[in-house]
Amino acid sequence: MEKNLMSNIAIFYLNNKGLKLAKEIFQFFPHAKVAKFSQDEVKRSWEDSSALLFIMAAGIVVRTIAPLIKNKKEDPAVLVIDEEGKYVIPLLGGHQARANELATTLATLINATPVITTSSDINNLPALDLWIERCQLFIQNPSILPKIMSKFIENKKIKIYINSDLIRVPIFYEHFQVVKEAKFADIIITNKKLEVNEEQLVLIPCNLVVGLGFHDWITSEEIEEAIKQVFTEEGLYFEGLKGVATIEKKAKNEALQEFSRKYGLRVFSYTPEELQEVKGFSFSPIVERVIGVSSVCEQSAILASQGRLIVPKRVFKDLTIAVAEASYYVKGKVYVVGIGPGSLFYITPKAINAIREAEVIIGYKTYIDQIESLIKDKKVFAYGMTEEVKRAKTAIEYALKGMIVSRFRCFFNLKRDWIRYNSG
Repeated sequence: MEKNLMSNIAIFYLNNKGLKLAKEIFQFFPHAKVAKFSQDEVKRSWEDSSALLFIMAAGIVVRTIAPLIKNKKEDPAVLVIDEEGKYVIPLLGGHQARANELATTLATLINATPVITTSSDINNLPALDLWIERCQLFIQNPSILPKIMSKFIENKKIKIYINSDLIRVPIFYEHFQVVKEAKFADIIITNKKLEVNEEQLVLIPCNLVVGLGFHDWITSEEIEEAIKQVFTEEGLYFEGLKGVATIEKKAKNEALQEFSRKYGLRVFSYTPEELQEVKGFSFSPIVERVIGVSSVCEQSAILASQGRLIVPKRVFKDLTIAVAEASYYVKGKVYVVGIGPGSLFYITPKAINAIREAEVIIGYKTYIDQIESLIKDKKVFAYGMTEEVKRAKTAIEYALKGMIVSRFRCFFNLKRDWIRYNSG
């Protein structure tokens, strides 16, 4: 969802008319490669380009790219433009490769019409697949996703249940309704197994930390078996595991490292002094006497998660296990964008990318009016003169909700606005 819209674009033309249009497009995308069409050149560009623009008939493009197509996660965006520059058609990668975004942007810049066919876009709805990707949620039952997306398109609303107050994701309140019970939801965001029906989509946040205390002779298989047993018995999704935590002297244990590498987990390690700062959990006099810590598994889990303990110490033959839940949130972003002297022609590619990537646009009304054609599908806050602090505050508030914000501002005033906002 946050791929660079302007990077590694290849533009192909067939004749002089197409070349003229390619040169016009190149002015807006100065890092693009412009080449005369050939199947060999297309093959070479397929692997290392984020987008391929073809100025020619769609049929030629379809026959050329057909053998190269792999899947929506790997393929570049493919767009077709007629030689007159009247229509821009995203042919492949509408969402995943952001072909729809590029088509809309390009059409605005060359005064063409974007021909968008994906349902969410033509219905002015957020793309659920991109929202899930941006939130980095694991889809537990992906076969349900097409049904949920169809329901969203039909009803223009979707009901979401979030099972923990530590889980925060961007919510588009115009279209997302947060419900208090899982049974009423279309989408359930949870790290704990709940009773769901076959029509509900389950999304798993990766925010669980396992704390471990163990003997040096433990094996990776024993660690994995014990953790999976605890997760099964406690009704937790193993896919929600973010990392493992332990005392510093155990962190480099080969069995622990092998298990962590297998599942791509982060290993958190702490000194006895750091662990002892965590108070109020179970106490083992033997462990306290040997290593100076009362409960390695619980204390390390809490320290690593900076959250709360959800599974107290479980004792196995050669190890102890505790599980903690960390805060889970999607980081917002604020772009401060300069839009040039007033014409779209003078906006830099990076500025265009920031504007098109943003979900929320904030700025002085006069500036907003200058780029209206680029932001028709965005949530827009247009302010008048002397409202600089209000603009800065709104940008920060939406970023803290996990949104991507573009704020138009004269750069020399940004520091002043920030100081005024923070001083109340």
